[in-house]
Amino acid sequence: MKITLVALIVLCCAGCASLPRMHSTELMRRMTDAYSKCQSYEETGTIYDVEVEGGETNVSRIRFHVQFVRDLVFRLEIHCERKHGAGPYSLVYYWDRGRWSEFNSINSHYQRSPVIPNADEDAVIGGGVALSFDLMPFIPRILCLSDHLCGFRGSAGGEFSINGIAQTKRADVTVERLHLRSVYRLALKRDVAMYHDEEDYWIDPKTYTILKRRAHYTKDRGDHTNVTTRESSHHPKLDTIPTNKLIEFNPPASRANKSLQPAPGSGSSSAARFTSLGPAWLSSGR
Repeated sequence: MKITLVALIVLCCAGCASLPRMHSTELMRRMTDAYSKCQSYEETGTIYDVEVEGGETNVSRIRFHVQFVRDLVFRLEIHCERKHGAGPYSLVYYWDRGRWSEFNSINSHYQRSPVIPNADEDAVIGGGVALSFDLMPFIPRILCLSDHLCGFRGSAGGEFSINGIAQTKRADVTVERLHLRSVYRLALKRDVAMYHDEEDYWIDPKTYTILKRRAHYTKDRGDHTNVTTRESSHHPKLDTIPTNKLIEFNPPASRANKSLQPAPGSGSSSAARFTSLGPAWLSSGR
């Protein structure tokens, strides 16, 4: 038994050492190349999100599905289960050769249609920032959906400040074990004014796609601090969707109907709860 345990430890350590060291700049370049140059992309995943604000703790569990064929179509479907705010909800963001359509089950709480055809891109991105747990605009950007939706936040250049306070950024790469194999772990830290953000990405060393993400966002409010922790698992597939596959808007009406029931004790004032904690990554647009 002891021999077996020692052998496993040695095997794990050997696996970690098997990957060559890589600078964060080079790893991010390979990541952006993998996503921006693929012809199709599909991904399923889950997110576990905990937000602590003003002494109140809110938990959300999310499932999502991405389908993308370059220059043709992009579709992101999100289902969020939660008991706070307006309760559970469903979203679909759909891009068809430059035209956006959106499905948002929350709209039905306020006597608005959940289906928005020919949606304004800025409105789609803004709603995504508030409701999508950083899937929007993160995924369209890393896939380079268009010229102005392109890039990975860690490698974005440019200066950014809030009230004259400049940002500080740091990126580090280590090798770790994930699901019994060696992967790269990219750690990003960013501080600006009241925002303090930490994000970790576990990267497949063969495809350079994201397998896991973990984030810790804090915002100093003076009398208290808002904290959001978020962990997600990702199952990406590059270049597996045929270019002739029909990917339609197809709002999930039947599944979303139960999401239109407000959570116990919630009222219309809960709309204010849809505002994101606002990590500096999102405030800067990168």
